[in-house]
This record gives sequence, C-alpha cells and structure tokens, in this order.
Amino acid sequence: MTEDEAKLLVRNAIAAGVFNDLGSGSNIDLCVIRSKPLEPDQKQVDFLRNYETPNNQGDLRRLIKKPEASDLPRGTTSVRSTVVKPLLERVTIIDVTEDGDDATMAGSS
Repeated sequence: MTEDEAKLLVRNAIAAGVFNDLGSGSNIDLCVIRSKPLEPDQKQVDFLRNYETPNNQGDLRRLIKKPEASDLPRGTTSVRSTVVKPLLERVTIIDVTEDGDDATMAGSS
C-alpha cells in the first residue's frame, strides 16, 4: 500500500465518523509516521491538521446570532438547596475480602 493509499483509507474511516457521529467534529486530521522518509524533504512524522474539512460549519456559525439569553447575569437562576447528603447515607458499601467473603458493610440504601 502506498502512502497516498494509506492516507485515503484513514481519511475515509475518519470521514465516516464525521458524518455519522454528532460528537466527531467537522474536520479530518491525519498523522503520518514513516519508518524512514523516502524523500529528503520529508519528515519522519507529519501531522496534517485540517487535511480535509468536509463538514465545515464555520461560515454557518458566523451567520447565527447568539441569543442574549445565553449571557445571563449571576443570580438569575435561584438556588433550590445547598444541603449536601453524604454518600454513605445514600448507598451501601460492601468491603469484600480477597477470598470473596463479605468483611464489613457500611451505610444504608
């Protein structure tokens, strides 16, 4: 497999994530690691940032006006409670010895 074929294979795999997974982002970065550079001007490691931006949303995001409601001043939302209930009051913790026998129990469910 040539380096260009390998780049295409990795590009296609990353593109599948970009288009099928909402959390994958909108650009394709590649990192090429060569055992020995083939050309004198090649590096052993090449990080190709923004190798491709098939789903670039920058222009669209610049067109959308940010709602003023996203800049709420401190104190806008009231605090319902400041009571902190310790974890031991909410769960049962079972300490198990190495041989599998229950050693101690703490808390309640």
